[in-house]
Amino acid sequence: MVQQQYYTATFFILIVIFTGCSSGREFISDGVVCKWFRTEETNESTNIYLLEFDDDGSFYLLLNETESDGSYYVRGNQLIISNESCEGQPGKYNFKITDAGALTISINEDFCSSRIQHLIGEWHKRK
Repeated sequence: MVQQQYYTATFFILIVIFTGCSSGREFISDGVVCKWFRTEETNESTNIYLLEFDDDGSFYLLLNETESDGSYYVRGNQLIISNESCEGQPGKYNFKITDAGALTISINEDFCSSRIQHLIGEWHKRK
């Protein structure tokens, strides 16, 4: 009986794994699904940015008083982001979590300059 339950549980886990990965899309995990922030100092002001990745594949970006949102997925160490303000065309970014726990995003390929300008850089977890 125990062995049968083991096989049933193993089979269920394999179904979940293969079903979840069949599209090649994964959402950010390992501590990245949370709120991140960064600041940018200019001569006139300090800009505060907030970036939130949700576990349902959506993201939210707040730039001072301007908001943007869209969807994302992960392929390896690549973050693919889409939003309406960039005509629905996805942008590809590299990301990594540093030893200090910061999220670093760098450009891979994107034609949308406003998205590039607002996403690249080092983000810190919001406490």
